[in-house]
Amino acid sequence: MNQLNHIFKITKVLITLAILGLQVSCSSDSPTDETEIPETPATVIVPVPIVEPKTLTDLTINAHNELLSVSQLHIEVQINANRSFLSICSNLPKVLDLNRIDYDKCMLRAPLDNSLKTFSLTLPNHIHELVAIVWFYDTNKAPIVERWLRNDTTRTNIPSIWSIHSI
Repeated sequence: MNQLNHIFKITKVLITLAILGLQVSCSSDSPTDETEIPETPATVIVPVPIVEPKTLTDLTINAHNELLSVSQLHIEVQINANRSFLSICSNLPKVLDLNRIDYDKCMLRAPLDNSLKTFSLTLPNHIHELVAIVWFYDTNKAPIVERWLRNDTTRTNIPSIWSIHSI
C-alpha cells in the first residue's frame, strides 16, 4: 500500500510538471525553436464614425432653386410640308430605332401643316432627353428626327425653348 501511495504522489508531481511546462512554453515571448513560425500581426479594427442624421434645418438650398419637380418646355415647329405629323417621345430605347419606340406612350402627338405651331409640355425632372419625329404624308420624304437634352447646369427652373424647323 505504501508503494502505491508513492507511485500516486510521483504521478501527481509529473502531471503538475507537465502542465506547468506547457503553460510556460505556450506563454513564452522568446522563441524556443529556430524554425518557429512568427505570429501574424493582429488585425487593426478602425471604428466607423457614427454620422448623425441630418435634419431639415441642416440642409442648405441654393437661393435660385425653386424646389419644383417639373419644368416647362416650349416647342416651336415650322415644317415646309402641306401635311405632316409630330411625335415627341421620352420612352426611348438605348439605341434610337424609330421602329422600337412605343408611339402610344409619346408625350405629344399632333398633326402639322405649313404654319408655325407652338406647344408647351410640363416635364418631370427625371426626363432628361426627348426625341421629336416629324412624319410626312408624302412617302418620298424621310422623317425628320431631332433630339432635345435638358441643360441641368443652371439647376434653375427656366423654361426651355425647342425649335424644330425644316428647310
